[in-house]
Amino acid sequence: MLFLSALAAIAASSGWAIGSLLAERPALALGAFEFTRIQFIACAAILVVVCTGMSLWPTASVQDWPAYTISIVTAVIGHLALTACLRSGGARRIEVVLSLRAPIVAVLAYLWLGETLGGGDATGGVIVLMGVLIAVLSKDRKQAPDTENTHRTSLFIALGLLATTCNGIGYLIMKPALEAGTNPLVVSAVRLLGAAFILSVIGLWPSKTFHPQSPITPMLLFQTILPGVIGYVIASSLLFYAFATLDGGIAAVLGSLAPVLILPIQVIRDLEAPSAGAVIGAVLAVVGVTIIVL
Repeated sequence: MLFLSALAAIAASSGWAIGSLLAERPALALGAFEFTRIQFIACAAILVVVCTGMSLWPTASVQDWPAYTISIVTAVIGHLALTACLRSGGARRIEVVLSLRAPIVAVLAYLWLGETLGGGDATGGVIVLMGVLIAVLSKDRKQAPDTENTHRTSLFIALGLLATTCNGIGYLIMKPALEAGTNPLVVSAVRLLGAAFILSVIGLWPSKTFHPQSPITPMLLFQTILPGVIGYVIASSLLFYAFATLDGGIAAVLGSLAPVLILPIQVIRDLEAPSAGAVIGAVLAVVGVTIIVL
């Protein structure tokens, strides 16, 4: 069971990696709000159909509504901040900040649930995080000089930390409900339904901020929904499953491998070999995961 949960978290990382790369262009075209709203509505509809068809709704409990409320609110705030970061920093750069989700969740899990990591898990987790940071911070062979000003970089980091914290809280708050038997697909469905409703209501406000920045074509709509399905329907549900059976900190660590998993995709896309630092970071991440799983 623990091995399958670890695989689920790693698979979730793969989903987020692919979804992040696919989301860059449509996010830039639509804007953070409209991009997130379309994804939430489409993915919520898909999950409702799946949960209804598989008769999963009875696994949810009304008593967990406070946790659902917090998870929904953090989903709205976190994913809007995440999309804003994606628009300004790109899929790979944003993972530098998002990899901090693991220590944040570990601290919250200790303070709220009393979870503590064993020596092997803690060692493996630290090695994974080191590998992730080395892989992401290493410069590409043809990377252009950084010309961003301090204000923009500070805003990027602030939004990234907000997204990371909200993301971690949104998953961790549902851990007791998941341990009680609520199906991960149901948790994802309720979370996205609530978030989609909030964004739809906000979108009624007559402000350019809440309107698409480009005309919505069928192709752009498809390019927006596809990474949402990969990230919110598949990856999020897998990560909820991992949180149900693993310590929160370990689930978050294994769910933070997206930067390393993005590397081979970028190599194939750009036809360019990764830097030595990226390779070293990837190897360290694999070693850390091996320590945790075995």
